[in-house]
Amino acid sequence: MATETVDLKAFCGDFISCDPFVIDGKKYATDRMILVRTDTADPNTQHHSSLNASPEFFEGFPDEALMLPWPESNPAIKEMECEECPDDDCEDCGGFGTIECPHCGNDDDCDKCGGSGVILGDCSVCNNTRRVTCPAAQPIGHISIGYKYDQLIRSLPNVRYAIFPCLARDYDVVGFRFDGGEGIVAPMSKY
Repeated sequence: MATETVDLKAFCGDFISCDPFVIDGKKYATDRMILVRTDTADPNTQHHSSLNASPEFFEGFPDEALMLPWPESNPAIKEMECEECPDDDCEDCGGFGTIECPHCGNDDDCDKCGGSGVILGDCSVCNNTRRVTCPAAQPIGHISIGYKYDQLIRSLPNVRYAIFPCLARDYDVVGFRFDGGEGIVAPMSKY
C-alpha cells in the first residue's frame, strides 16, 4: 500500500469529535459504517474508544486478484415528503384545519385548506407534488451500501472491490482498495 495520498477527514463521522488517527503505521478514518486506512509514518495517536476501529476488521481482506472495478452508479431510489415546500397557517381556521359551523356549532373541515390547517405555496423543488425522490442505496454485488458511502468511495482514485465475510462481525462487508489505501464499508440492513 502506498503512503497516504488521500484526505481521510471526509470519512470521519460527525457524531463525535473525530479526526483521522494512527495505529501501528496505518492512518484510519471511520464513522462506524465505513473504515478507511492508508499507510503513514506518523506516530500512533489517540482515538475515541467508541469508534471500534481495529486492524482486525481487515482480517480476511480479499487479495488484489479477486478485486473487481467499482460498479457503475445504479442507486435504489426512495420517495419522501418534500421538506422545501413553503406553507403558511390557514387564515380562515388559524391553522387548526377545522372551523365551527355558524349554524349548528359543529366543527367541519376548513374549505380553504381542506382540513390540513396550512396553505401550501408553490414549490420549485417538487413542482407542487409534495413528494421528492432521492438516491437511497447502491447495490454492490448481493448487498447494498448507503448512497453517501458510494459517493465517498467514488471520489477515491482507481477503486476496486470484493465482498468478503468480516471476521470481526457476523456479516459480509464490501472491501475496497484504491490508489493509496483500502477500506471496508458495512451493508445497509434496509432502505
